[in-house]
Amino acid sequence: MPLTKKNNRCLLLIGAVLLILSISIGVLCHFLLNVWIKTDYFPKRMVNHDFVLNYFNETDPMKISWFHGANSPVQLKIALTNDRFMMLEADVILRNETATPVMAHPPAATDSELTLEEWLDKVLTVSKKGIKLDFKTMEAVGPSLKLLQIKEQLGKIHRPIWLHADIAVGPGSSNTRPIEAKKFFNLINKIYPNVTVSVGWTTNCCSQPFSMKMMEEMWSLIEGLKQPVSISARLSLLKSSWKNFKWIANKSPNISITIWNPFGLTDWENNVMPHDLLYVRNNMRPVLFYDLPDPQFSNFQKFGITAGSPLNFFDLHNRDGLLISWYHAANDKTAMNEAIQSNVMMLEADVILRGQDTPQQTNEPVMAHPPLTDSDNTLKNWLTQVTKTHKGIKLDFKSNQSVMPSMKIIKTMNVQQPIWLNADILRGPNTPDGRFPIDAGYFLQVITDHYPLATLSIGWTTGWTNTPTDTGYDSAMIDEMLVLCANLTLPVTFPIRAVAVKRSWNNLQKLLDASDAYTLTIWTGKTDNLNIDDMIFVRKKKQYTERIFYDLPTRYIKQLL
Repeated sequence: MPLTKKNNRCLLLIGAVLLILSISIGVLCHFLLNVWIKTDYFPKRMVNHDFVLNYFNETDPMKISWFHGANSPVQLKIALTNDRFMMLEADVILRNETATPVMAHPPAATDSELTLEEWLDKVLTVSKKGIKLDFKTMEAVGPSLKLLQIKEQLGKIHRPIWLHADIAVGPGSSNTRPIEAKKFFNLINKIYPNVTVSVGWTTNCCSQPFSMKMMEEMWSLIEGLKQPVSISARLSLLKSSWKNFKWIANKSPNISITIWNPFGLTDWENNVMPHDLLYVRNNMRPVLFYDLPDPQFSNFQKFGITAGSPLNFFDLHNRDGLLISWYHAANDKTAMNEAIQSNVMMLEADVILRGQDTPQQTNEPVMAHPPLTDSDNTLKNWLTQVTKTHKGIKLDFKSNQSVMPSMKIIKTMNVQQPIWLNADILRGPNTPDGRFPIDAGYFLQVITDHYPLATLSIGWTTGWTNTPTDTGYDSAMIDEMLVLCANLTLPVTFPIRAVAVKRSWNNLQKLLDASDAYTLTIWTGKTDNLNIDDMIFVRKKKQYTERIFYDLPTRYIKQLL
C-alpha cells in the first residue's frame, strides 16, 4: 500500500512537470515565432532604402520601374506580364458594408472585381515584383495588414512591401480629408511593421507649391517612425517645391522621395518636361524613386544619365565634385587607351576636323588640340571605344566647322554615360589677339536641334602670363554669359581657369546663384602657376561642394582631399 501511494505521487509530480514544460515550450515558441516574423525575416527593410535596390540588384532608384494603379484584372495582367515593371502600385478600399479589402480608386470606382486577397495571391504566385498598397480609407488598413501578416507567416512575401496613405492636407485640397497618421502608424507597428512607410498629402493640380509649413507638419508626423519612409511628391508641383522637399528629406537618412503622376494619365501632368525633372535629379541629396508612366519615363531614364550629374552616375553618396576624377586630353589612341584602362571617371578630349584650317581640311572629326591639325584617332573610333566603358565623356570643340559633323556621329552612338559638350563661346580674361571663340548662337543651336541629351559646358577664351597684368572674370563677362543661358533647358557647367578663380569669386558666385542647374568645372593650363591656397579658398564654400568639379592634375587633388 505505501508503495502505491508513492507511485501515485511520482506520477502526479511527473505529470505536473510535463504540464509546466509543455506550457513553457508553447510560450517560448510563440515568442520566438513573433520575434522571427517581426525582426529577422526582413532585417534590411527596417534599416534603409537599400533593401529595395538590393532586391532588384540596382544601385540607382531611377532604374526601378513602376506600374501605377494595377487595380483591375486587366491592369494587373499587364503589370505582371511585362518584365519592365518591378514595383506594382495599387489602391485599397473596403467593399461596401463589408470588411473585405478590394482594389479600387475612389471616386472613379467604389468596388472591384479583385479582392486584396486575390490580388496578393496572383502577385505572390507568378511574380517577384515589389508591392505598394495605397490605402484610401482608414477602415481598409487593419484587414489588409492582417492578410499581409498571414502571407508572411506562410513564407509567401519575400519582397519589398510599401504601405501608403495621404496623412496631411496638401496644395489645392482643403476639402479633402486625409487618413489619420497616428492610427495608420499604430496599426502598421502592431500588425505588420517590416515595411517601407509611404506618406503623402491630399493634393490637386497645379496652382500652388508645397509650402514649408506643410513640410514641417509632415515631419512632425513621421519623425518618430523607425521604418524607412518615402514621401510622395506630385510631379507637377515638385520643381517649384524642391527646396522644401530637400529640407524634409535631409532631416533623416531614412527618408526618400517618390515622384508620382496621377492615376490614368499617360502624359506627364501639367506639361512637365524632362529637363524639369532632371533639374531635381541633378540637385538631389535624398534618394528619389520615380512612379511615372511611359513612354516619357523611358526617355527620361536615358536623358537622366547622359545629361545627368556624374555624382549620380558614379553613385557617390558623399556628393562632392572633388571626388570626380579626370583624364585630360585623351586624344590620340595611346592616351585614349591609357585613360580607358585607368581608374578615372571622366575622359576629356578635343575635337577638330582632319586638316583643320589647312588646304587639306576634310569633314571628318578627329581628336587633337590645336596647333595640331591631325590625329591617329577619329571621333567615331574614340566614341566607339569609350561608350563601351563606365566612364563619362567631355568633348571640347575647337572649331565651328567640327560641331555639326560631330553631332551627326554622336547621334548614332549608344551613349549610356554622362556626356558634356564643351566650347569657349565668349571672349574672356587675357585672351590673346588672334584667338576667337566658337560662335555661341551656332554652337547652342546645333546641340539643341541635334543632340539635346547632354550637359552644356560653355566658357570663355582665356590666357595667362603669370604676371601682374593678368586679370580675372569681370562682371560684364558673367552677365553676358547669363544672358546667353537664360532660355536654355539643358544643365550647364561653366569651365573656369583655376588661377583666376579666387580673384573672380564674387562674379563667379553670381553664376552659381543664378540657377541650381549651373555648376563650375575648374581647370588649369600647363604653364599656370596655380597657388593651392586659391583652391582651398573655394573648398571652404561648403554650400557649393556638389556643384564645383575639379579637372586638375593629381598633385593638386591630393592636397585638397
